[in-house]
Amino acid sequence: MLKVGGHFIIGLPYENAYDNTDSVEQYHVSHYNETSLNSVMEKNQFTTIKTFKDDRWTEKNILTGICKK
Repeated sequence: MLKVGGHFIIGLPYENAYDNTDSVEQYHVSHYNETSLNSVMEKNQFTTIKTFKDDRWTEKNILTGICKK
C-alpha cells in the first residue's frame, strides 16, 4: 500500500521492445509508451510526474515512470 503523497517508480518494456522471436517476450504480455502508461496510472489515481524512454548503458527500450499518489 502506498501512502498518499508517496512516489511510485516503475521500469518496464517500452512498446515493441522485443520481437516475437525473443525468449524474453513470453514474460511480457503488455508493452507501454508514455501515453499509455500515463493513462493507466491516472486511471488508478496516480499523478504522473514524468515518463520517459530510458536507454540505459546496459539496457535499451525501457520505459520509466515516476508517479505520485
